[in-house]
Amino acid sequence: METGRSGEMRLGVLGDIHGYLPGSDRMCIDFAVNLTATLAVDAFLQVGDMCHYRSFARPVHWIYGNNDWPDVVRQVETGERPLQHLHHVKTGEVLTLSHGTEHVRIAGLNGAFDDLYYDLAPEAERPLESLAFFRRTDVEKCLTLLYSLNQLKDEYYILDTSSWTLERFPSRSLV
Repeated sequence: METGRSGEMRLGVLGDIHGYLPGSDRMCIDFAVNLTATLAVDAFLQVGDMCHYRSFARPVHWIYGNNDWPDVVRQVETGERPLQHLHHVKTGEVLTLSHGTEHVRIAGLNGAFDDLYYDLAPEAERPLESLAFFRRTDVEKCLTLLYSLNQLKDEYYILDTSSWTLERFPSRSLV
């Protein structure tokens, strides 16, 4: 499958994967699984609220959201929950994706904002409930790459790295 020219990368980007496609009984996770198997892009990013954890046909790099369960995230990371092609990107971790001569660095913020945890010191022991929220230090690590996305039930995106434009597509059946 031809997905991009030399020197550029096309990334499929998916927002929150919970709920159903509007006007249907199709779960967004089922749509996401199909989309990752059929969309002509070089790599996939999923940016929070996976909620229903599945295997995918191709690698999906995933940043968990406030509706994801920290214990399930741990299970996916350790292989205790064996899922194919689902890779967790931790807060502040920099992921480098490569396609031909193009290299793209991506970092993400897992979870959500809450005043209670935002200024928590990096060296402080974190209570379990705080793991669903990011801290100021996490934001500072990620400031050079920032996009805000809608839920998958409404739209998905393709990011073209040659121009850094984010193209929006309404979520609907691809067949």
